[in-house]
Amino acid sequence: MVRVEKIMQDELEELSLLYYQLANKVSNIDIFKDIFYEIENNRNYFLLGVKIDDRLIGTAMAIVCYDLFFECRPFMIVENVVIDEKFQRKGYGTILFEEIEKIASENNCYYIMLLSHRKRVESHKFYMKLGYSSEDNFAFKRYL
Repeated sequence: MVRVEKIMQDELEELSLLYYQLANKVSNIDIFKDIFYEIENNRNYFLLGVKIDDRLIGTAMAIVCYDLFFECRPFMIVENVVIDEKFQRKGYGTILFEEIEKIASENNCYYIMLLSHRKRVESHKFYMKLGYSSEDNFAFKRYL
């Protein structure tokens, strides 16, 4: 059975393996655990996992951000989206985004924003299929 729910502390090693698939970088598990505690206790953070039975096969982090512009409605940022390579193109990403959009609606978000590396063309097609657009916006990022 497939479900999308918050990731639990005992799933952090599985989560770090998914992140490795995303960026070929190993997470520092000690820092990882400390930051997880901060995320877990912040009501605006949603660290979601796609689970089949008890196996973590996908994840995304959604953050509700307050805004003072116009109607002062919050918006959502989505980061670190990954579905295990063995489970891609089977509808699990769509299920994950249905939950993300439900959370955004429940929090009265005006829009959802996400970044995707320019080389991840298949991901871009997936996001466009879901109704996300890059036509009107440029994204800028500076590493510190």
